[in-house]
Amino acid sequence: MPPGATFDDASAVLSWTPTEQQLGAFYVPYTCSDDATQSVAGTLTFLEYFERHTSELRHLMIRSMLAAHVAAVAADMRLFSQREESYLAGMFQNLGEVLVAHHSPLRLAAVNDAVAQGLSQDEGALKELGFTYQRLAAEVAGHWKLSPYLTSLWDHDTPASELTQFARFGHELTRLMCVRTADHQEPGLKLLAMKYGASLNVSVDTIADVWERAVDDTKSTFANLGVSTNLLVPPLC
Repeated sequence: MPPGATFDDASAVLSWTPTEQQLGAFYVPYTCSDDATQSVAGTLTFLEYFERHTSELRHLMIRSMLAAHVAAVAADMRLFSQREESYLAGMFQNLGEVLVAHHSPLRLAAVNDAVAQGLSQDEGALKELGFTYQRLAAEVAGHWKLSPYLTSLWDHDTPASELTQFARFGHELTRLMCVRTADHQEPGLKLLAMKYGASLNVSVDTIADVWERAVDDTKSTFANLGVSTNLLVPPLC
């Protein structure tokens, strides 16, 4: 672990306040089981003081947490054996976007402007960055030596595994509910049901239930971390 970091085995909480000399990315490998995974993963998302982040990065972090819970709830509904892996995969799905928000918020804003003008997110990223968020995430994940089940999240050249589909479903549903306006949400839910209905056995009604449960689970995680649940009110999420 980084110098100054502590890990409580009983609560499965990693605590760390980085110093000015510890700026940068840290790879913290860990092994855990059962419900401890969610506690550790949730804590890792908020390693630094939450208030220090820019507004856009805070929103992305919140969406990462929501997407993780969506993936986990959907995995539960499918009786999928890799629930913990689904949770972590959902959290890491937007890694590339989070990295750009952290290191180059102006570039992120430019990509968002391009999307607002009608480009897809991939087209906007290629226009403003020269690469997609998925490409960035894949390169960083390889450098960090993340597990293969995580690196597969950004590999669109091979058929998506069920785990990858849970993660992508979590990311897409969270983006729909947090970013899109209310009048886009109903048709968006129908499109998600069409896209994932056969593979994940979801309908518009079950997707709505997944979202409600994921929001409740995220609020519990926030409460455990001492973060205000008021941050989960749209459009802040």
